[in-house]
Amino acid sequence: HSGQVAASIERGKVRFSTAHSVSLQTGIQGGNAQFVEQNDRFIFSDQLRVSVDITPKSDLYLSGTYGMTKQVDSIQFNDIEIWNVAGGYGLGYSEKLRFFAQTSYGEQISSRAGSSWGWDTLGVSVGAEGEFSDKLTGMVQLGYQQQTSQITGGGGGTPTVTLELEQSLGRRTLLTLAYPRRNQVNIDAVSAASVSDSFRLNLSRALGNRQKWFASIFASLWQNDFSGTQGSGSNRSDQALSLGTSLDYRIQEWMSSQLSYSYADFSAQLPGWALDGIDYQVNRVNLSLTFGF
Repeated sequence: HSGQVAASIERGKVRFSTAHSVSLQTGIQGGNAQFVEQNDRFIFSDQLRVSVDITPKSDLYLSGTYGMTKQVDSIQFNDIEIWNVAGGYGLGYSEKLRFFAQTSYGEQISSRAGSSWGWDTLGVSVGAEGEFSDKLTGMVQLGYQQQTSQITGGGGGTPTVTLELEQSLGRRTLLTLAYPRRNQVNIDAVSAASVSDSFRLNLSRALGNRQKWFASIFASLWQNDFSGTQGSGSNRSDQALSLGTSLDYRIQEWMSSQLSYSYADFSAQLPGWALDGIDYQVNRVNLSLTFGF
């Protein structure tokens, strides 16, 4: 079950946007050799952004994000809270392309049974967004993020990447690529953070002249590396490969349905542990109905 609300307001030189979502999800979690289980979790996210034009082609902006994963019926997995504040400067290169530079600060907290482990994050990045060509649109953002443990004072830095690209392959076909690379905390690693790389490629096509039906296929690859961290699980490495397909039908402008199937293969390497690896597969079929107002 999920719901989302989004809104935007523009008054003169000031623009404000916000988005909020909440969901209750059920599925398999975990990659640690000690536990893998299916359970429920509550997921909430909140985004706010304010920007002010300082010239016809440039602006200053401030954004904030908050996310929470709350375990509903599990005492083995951690609750996760993440907040981040970013401020930056944007410059319009053309009517359809914009460059920006920003700095950010945030906190990542993993907690369970009254105990918590936190990390402070400080990052800088530059990027571009808009239309790169007649058929290629999206965002490219490159940066660096430093992560510091609030308990030990130790930590490290890693390059960060956000790619969100859409390539039109004709009037009815669209190819999308998403690649985020970032520091993260984990539900099943108590005192260690990690660096996560995630690739997702999706090909979608409108079917029929009325374009009410849409078919998609996708593939994704996820890598979660603990080698640069200290604490529990510091030698651990997780991988997941996922393949799937979906069929969407637009019932009305404000209502659509989707039938999807996905296959995921998860594995974890744990050198030096009593059990040096774990592997499991998940087959999932979803039928969803979406309303928008």
